[in-house]
Amino acid sequence: MKKELVKNDGYTFFEIKKIINELFSNKLIKDKLIIAGGIAVYLNYGEISRRTHGDLDCVCNIKDIQLLKEFFININCYNHKYDSFIYECKDYGFIIYYKGLEIGIYPFKEEKNNIVQYSYDFYNKKIKKRYIKIQSNKYINNRKFYNLMAVEVILKSKIDAYRLKDKEDIKIICNKGFDNSLYKEINIKEII
Repeated sequence: MKKELVKNDGYTFFEIKKIINELFSNKLIKDKLIIAGGIAVYLNYGEISRRTHGDLDCVCNIKDIQLLKEFFININCYNHKYDSFIYECKDYGFIIYYKGLEIGIYPFKEEKNNIVQYSYDFYNKKIKKRYIKIQSNKYINNRKFYNLMAVEVILKSKIDAYRLKDKEDIKIICNKGFDNSLYKEINIKEII
């Protein structure tokens, strides 16, 4: 029987980066996962985050989700209780715990010059679907070691946020700079 882990809201940048480096050293998943959320802001700029992070958000192409599940099953990080497929009979994402860190992995697909990004709220059992008007080649910043969600997409997602940590991330993006024309092109429509 697996022991349930309690979510920690206090991981430092270095603790998360160490886990990212471990995971992304595996060639099987290296090109399949895209780091999103707050930590991606700092990695995009090569900056050190001064705030704590509660989890790691990742996205993947929907065609890769089964391969990723199998990978995490094989390294004993997967728990079907945190897989949307169990509740919805469709893949809207899953959560794993790797070395205690909660990692959410949520699929996207390309659809008529848009990205359709899914996520799943495991506490309220609700599907979230985002239509992001952006070309797929601009959605991801390909890096040598790992892929990151573009800061313009993250900024558009966080711009109306009220959480202090989101405001800190927005400040970093605005201070470091971003492609304003790409930012203006992006339109996000969220359906819950």
